[in-house]
Amino acid sequence: MIREITHFLSFSIMGFLRWAIKMDAYTLMNLKSYTPQIPG
Repeated sequence: MIREITHFLSFSIMGFLRWAIKMDAYTLMNLKSYTPQIPG
């Protein structure tokens, strides 16, 4: 029982990390495209 729970938790955490990294890369690309318009 605990083995299934830990397996599910690790799988969901890996999926969430993969989604968060994808979102961070997307926002970084958007910020990089907008940087020339920001003064300073």
